Amino acid sequence: VVDTLPSGLEAPTSISDLGVWNSGGRTITWHFASLADGDKLLSYQAAISAGDTHGQTLTNNVYVTSTNTQCPNVEVLATACKATSTVTVRVPTLVIAKAASTHEVHFVFNANGSLKSVTPANGQITWTLTYTLTNGPVTDAVITDPLPEFLTFVSASNGGTFAAGVITWNLGTLTSSGSVTFVTTVDPDVPETGPIENIATIDSHETVPDTGKDSIRVTSEQVEAGTSSPAPSLPNSALGHAPVGQPISIPVSLISILFLLGMGGLTFANVRAVRRRR
Repeated sequence: VVDTLPSGLEAPTSISDLGVWNSGGRTITWHFASLADGDKLLSYQAAISAGDTHGQTLTNNVYVTSTNTQCPNVEVLATACKATSTVTVRVPTLVIAKAASTHEVHFVFNANGSLKSVTPANGQITWTLTYTLTNGPVTDAVITDPLPEFLTFVSASNGGTFAAGVITWNLGTLTSSGSVTFVTTVDPDVPETGPIENIATIDSHETVPDTGKDSIRVTSEQVEAGTSSPAPSLPNSALGHAPVGQPISIPVSLISILFLLGMGGLTFANVRAVRRRR
């Protein structure tokens, strides 16, 4: 029995019944002194080559000869003594993309360092992971997303679990594209040293790992309250201008009364916003 393997298959393994592989001719040959009536099962395994392309056709040819049969040699082969099998190569691809719901988180702190406000509310970010499958299905698909420092896990969709700092989705067999999401908050004590980059990876039994990433930027400011300003000193009299532009004298007592009345509804303070960190 001679089985010729096409190019596009790796060297065979697990060859049964002492079959011998010839790499030059790409053949496996089995010799039997005699065969009893009935079926005889021969087997081997051969993997698709890594360089094969999607849609490529691999045709395998096998024949059997025996001197006292209708197939005495390779030149005289009845139809029943030869067979072919065809495999069409399927090369799936599985890629992932990642997007954050916002790319900037801004903190405002009071003068004493306590948190005054944060945008977006609660420093919360929704991350969307979109995976795209072509030429599926694939098996044992899994997404992993290690959270970087200063991000706190809140929740995950589609059965995502969080353990040891990593969010994991065990997707199993995938037949179509899809997406998952998760939510984090940003810690107020994050330093403004650069963007926080978050990377997710998708992998399966049939595909190579692919990564998708996105990042956020953290900014902050601190509100400082100054001391009250002293009341201005007044002379015994003050000058104003009449409608025709001539100076007029206003009694200081009247100015004092107006000033004191105004003080009832005014507070003098200096408030300014400054950058908290860079």
